[in-house]
Amino acid sequence: MLAKLSTQKLPTNYTEKKLLLEQLHVVLWDYYQCVERTNGTDKGILEGIPNDIVGFVRKNPTITKIAINGYGKYKEFGEKLQNQLGQSIKVFRLPETSGLNASWTLEKLCKEWSVVFEL
Repeated sequence: MLAKLSTQKLPTNYTEKKLLLEQLHVVLWDYYQCVERTNGTDKGILEGIPNDIVGFVRKNPTITKIAINGYGKYKEFGEKLQNQLGQSIKVFRLPETSGLNASWTLEKLCKEWSVVFEL
């Protein structure tokens, strides 16, 4: 999706994916540092240790936006992050991009996610 939004070539391997993220100035970071879960989905999370995203953002003052991938995750983490970081950082509530969100087309996801690239 990021390749489509930025009109870049679709990466075909891990190295190309990392290069695309670097070119777009995008950092991907999971909310959890480690997690115990009953199955392979977020609904199976029993407990987890969160990453220090607030600390990371404060150490990297050029970060101005955080995109939360999934409405449920926003409700769980995004509102808290927005309150901790204040208004200088915009935390976006965006639709889930995984295959589990089959009701959303790629075009519809791209339209929603394009706000991340707006100035």
